[in-house]
Amino acid sequence: MQYLYQFVFYLLANRALMAGAGENGVAIFNVLQNLSYLVLYLYDGAAKAAQPLVSTYAAERNRAGSRSTLTLALATGNGLGILLCLAPRLAPEPARKEAVLAQTISCKSQDIGALTRRVQDFCADHGADAARQYFAGMAVEEICLAAMEHLFAHRQDGIVQVTVVAARDGDFVLHFRDNGARRDLFSASDGPENDPGIAVIRKKARRFFYRHYQGFNTLTIQI
Repeated sequence: MQYLYQFVFYLLANRALMAGAGENGVAIFNVLQNLSYLVLYLYDGAAKAAQPLVSTYAAERNRAGSRSTLTLALATGNGLGILLCLAPRLAPEPARKEAVLAQTISCKSQDIGALTRRVQDFCADHGADAARQYFAGMAVEEICLAAMEHLFAHRQDGIVQVTVVAARDGDFVLHFRDNGARRDLFSASDGPENDPGIAVIRKKARRFFYRHYQGFNTLTIQI
């Protein structure tokens, strides 16, 4: 019965993931599922180790021995399982957390303008000079406008998630994620033609990286 239920669960879960997230979704689910076995195997191992002892004691009508074995198995499984689950929470925090600004907007001109000002204020609060503040705001504005023009066409459900990280070395890392059409705005061959804003960002950024993952365009820029 255990394996029958597992079969039904995996069949339904894999079909749902294939429909919603594709093959990558199934792969990620399998990794997380296998990691969960690290905890489940503690309980499974304790039960299987206790089974022959309990069977022997039951045949001997030794209720005290059976009860002691089951209590030991329960304490061992729960004790190790709880410790393993608490391990990530008990791990020490890093010496310093990086400052992060994150916001998701719809691609509308008023949303882009407000986000641009917020990004510039965030950079100013974390030690950026006037030139870097201006460039960070420009990058957010130009990329969001390019996404609105070239990635969403006439769609009304377009969204862009912008995350700005103030790195420890004084740089700022900008992460853009959108649900538009698959297109690399920074590519020389695939990007928009005659867009001076994108060209300036591509030239002045320290580094940038694009990938299309799980149905989203993801762009990372370090300035």
